[in-house]
Amino acid sequence: MSTSLTISLPDELREFIDAQVADGAFPSTSAYLQQLVRRQRAMVAMRDRLRAAQETPLLTSEEFWRQVAERRAERAPE
Repeated sequence: MSTSLTISLPDELREFIDAQVADGAFPSTSAYLQQLVRRQRAMVAMRDRLRAAQETPLLTSEEFWRQVAERRAERAPE
């Protein structure tokens, strides 16, 4: 599904987008804006993953290997 969106841009931005389309980088203004939003969405998702990773405490080497051993023990056949 797609919807229409009307936006106002300064002339210099519109000229930049038009040049991108004219140079063949994008088939249309719509395609340019869609790609721009997709890239921004991916950047926000990456930023959120990085922030979540920062909140995860780092394990010491000893804690890491203890967890590895525990997981192996859980998967070991009886």
